[in-house]
Amino acid sequence: MANQASTSEIRTNYDVFLSFRGEDTRHGFTGHLYDALCRHGVNTFRDDENLRTGETIGPQLVQSIQDSKVSIIVFSTKYAASPWCLDELVHILHCHRERNQLVFLVFYKVDPSDVRHQKNTYKEAMDAHEKRFGSDKVKKWKDALTKISNKSGFHLKQGYEFTFIQEIVSEVVTHIPPRPLHIEDDMIGLQTRVAQVKFNLYHHCQGFIDGKPEFICYYCNHTMLGIVGIGGSGKTTLAKALYNSICNQFEGACFLSNVRKISNQEGGLSCLQQRLLSQLHVESKKGASCVEEGIAMIKEKLQGKNVLIVLDDVDNIEQLQALAGKCDWFSWKTRIIITTRDKSLLTAHG
Repeated sequence: MANQASTSEIRTNYDVFLSFRGEDTRHGFTGHLYDALCRHGVNTFRDDENLRTGETIGPQLVQSIQDSKVSIIVFSTKYAASPWCLDELVHILHCHRERNQLVFLVFYKVDPSDVRHQKNTYKEAMDAHEKRFGSDKVKKWKDALTKISNKSGFHLKQGYEFTFIQEIVSEVVTHIPPRPLHIEDDMIGLQTRVAQVKFNLYHHCQGFIDGKPEFICYYCNHTMLGIVGIGGSGKTTLAKALYNSICNQFEGACFLSNVRKISNQEGGLSCLQQRLLSQLHVESKKGASCVEEGIAMIKEKLQGKNVLIVLDDVDNIEQLQALAGKCDWFSWKTRIIITTRDKSLLTAHG
């Protein structure tokens, strides 16, 4: 977020759009929530007071809401006092209806019924707005508050805020789909090759769907799969196409490119370990001090998770040991794709 930005400079390709009353929570709860989302690798938009000009939200901010995958609304005591927040709410509700945008509600030290039925501070705010803006506009805001708050949400009454934030972030990250990778080369027969590789990731059997015989694929015990070929043979392009084809089937997905090149740099393996954790939306307050610590973090954070990992251009057994040492580091549903020029490397890794 850039404090000095103008609305014309706002990026729109966000994972999460945060709507909140700045005076209530900017430097407290929402600030901590924003930080936690960013630590999990979630690209999060929160507005700045400098961006608020005039009585209504600008077109660039509207675009940011539309292009975000998820909106999080933090209802606080004085949320409804802000016409800006209420306009954001109306547009978020529109995107929820028309674009199936996911919306998470957070009731921060406010009763959901106050929001739903405009009671207490919410009634006071609506009464004040009606005198200023008239009944037509206020009715639109009231309808939005009532309709959106009929959804279930996270309600903090008391207790530790960091635990509450962890619950929100854990739920949000599971609903953010991995970004597809750009593929420059349009290889002839690429999709046929992708289908062939996918066949090796799963067991197949013939069954019946709606009374018709169909081939059904299900998970097998093969966690890791290698793609071997000489330089320039299309291994990376095939791995990218495969990744794009199946990444939405997993809780998280990570494509680590240029493993050979990066690992040869000082601190390269630790950097790759940190990238792995970050792309899989695993919170890591600090980077590992050494490769061994990174291994321990990967085993701890990813054990039991259903993830897709692609290690592209591996040329050393130490790279595999640092990033995907053993199958028992991961869930049995996890799939790890390795591209390399050296078949003996895969054999040595088992």
